[in-house]
Amino acid sequence: MKIRNTNACAALATGIAGLLHATLASQAHQSIPPEWMFFIAAGVVQIIITIAILIHSNKTAHIAAILVNGALTMFWLLTRTLPAPFLDAPEHIGALDAAISILQIIAIIASLNCLKLNKKTSLKLIVGSLILGLFGYIGATVSANTMFSDIEITDHHGEPISDTHAEPSDEHADSETPTNTNLDNHDSADDHDDTEKPHN
Repeated sequence: MKIRNTNACAALATGIAGLLHATLASQAHQSIPPEWMFFIAAGVVQIIITIAILIHSNKTAHIAAILVNGALTMFWLLTRTLPAPFLDAPEHIGALDAAISILQIIAIIASLNCLKLNKKTSLKLIVGSLILGLFGYIGATVSANTMFSDIEITDHHGEPISDTHAEPSDEHADSETPTNTNLDNHDSADDHDDTEKPHN
């Protein structure tokens, strides 16, 4: 009974994370097509793993759950501590991505309990998933700087980066021109008054 509950926990956590990836997370990144496709693909893979766990509940399904959930969690962690792909800085931690990562960690723990592996084998699986996440981050970053370098760099989730050092706009420059002109006119008027004063 305990194994069945743990199996259901692994499937449920992976499935919810997959649905969130394929829907809310992908929509939040739809302004950047490669990211949009990545989150949909990640969600679909997690949903397939969920179905495999529910139908077969075998060793292969749980190993896949550990590797995929671990890799995605590692990828998330790297994009929150290092410059994210298509950004010049780490993404901020939001409620949605934090919830997905927690679900993935729960799924990893549940799948490890179902497999009942020794500590050494469990550690190898976890390290392997983290390495996959690292390679995924490197690949995504390189692709963003090469294959998709023409995509405009945006702030978090498609918001344009505000340029705080931008040159003054023409409208702003024009608004300053009359002020300078008025000062010149005032000086000229003073000079004219001086020339018209009668001499004693």
